Amino acid sequence: MLAQTNLRVNLLPSDRFEFSKTGKFLGWALTTGRYLVVFTELIVTMAFLSRFWFDKVLTDLREQRLQREVVVDSFKDFESAFLSAQSRVNFAKQTIDSSLRSEEELNAINGLTPKGVDYVQIQISPEKTALSGFAFGAADFSSLLSSLESQERFSEVTVKELRLSLARKPGFDFEIEAIRRHK
Repeated sequence: MLAQTNLRVNLLPSDRFEFSKTGKFLGWALTTGRYLVVFTELIVTMAFLSRFWFDKVLTDLREQRLQREVVVDSFKDFESAFLSAQSRVNFAKQTIDSSLRSEEELNAINGLTPKGVDYVQIQISPEKTALSGFAFGAADFSSLLSSLESQERFSEVTVKELRLSLARKPGFDFEIEAIRRHK
């Protein structure tokens, strides 16, 4: 029988190797290095596991965004109806305001018109007033023209057309344009 010998193998030399630069590095690598490897593996594992949490958060955010888009889309019909109603209200307000000004203008023109003048058409705009009609005599037409020219609200009064009336005799067909004075 062979005698059993207790053999110990020491890969590190027994001389002062552990105090040399290579020995210090090897000692550090065998102790602290393994802690660094474990710490790095822990960080990688945490990053891997946090991926599931971030995926859940991302999914929740996408669902919230879709819900908010649905809410915004549901208000599109209301918004278009509201804007349509608002534009109709604005149009009605402008029409009422202009009709009030038109009524005032018509009353003023009526006050200036002599008895021998009939109107075929009256156009009132913010810039001008156009009158088309028939005057029974030159005196009636002259009176209307001088009354319009004496008004301060008109900066210029122009006779666009004046001719003997073929439809009604005696008399004149006329077109007058009065440009409104800007304040």
